[in-house]
Formats: sequence, structure tokens, C-alpha cells
Amino acid sequence: MGVFWNNLALTRPSTAPSVVMELGFMTNPEEFEWIANADEQKKLARVLADGVVKWFQRAIT
Repeated sequence: MGVFWNNLALTRPSTAPSVVMELGFMTNPEEFEWIANADEQKKLARVLADGVVKWFQRAIT
């Protein structure tokens, strides 16, 4: 897809943990339908939230 120069604010040094995820591509017709579906967005958000909670629980113990 080439290289695009832009304001890469997400790549600047930070003290907070962060993760960049690509959960689908709008250029893929099947993934676009999945991404655009509100119910699937809610499922995805729930799975991601559960994963973050489990990560914090494991980090604490």
C-alpha cells in the first residue's frame, strides 16, 4: 500500500502501555461487512475488554 508520511502521534514515547491492533480491513468485502455490523462490533469490544481484564488480573498476581 506504500508509505505515507503523517503525524505519527501514536509512535511517540509514552509511559502508558499501549497496543495497536488491526481488527479487519475495510478493503476486504467480507471483513467490511463484519466491521460495519453493530452486533459484531459489540462482540469484538466485549472480547477485547475481557482480554484486558484477564491481562490485568494476571499482572497483579
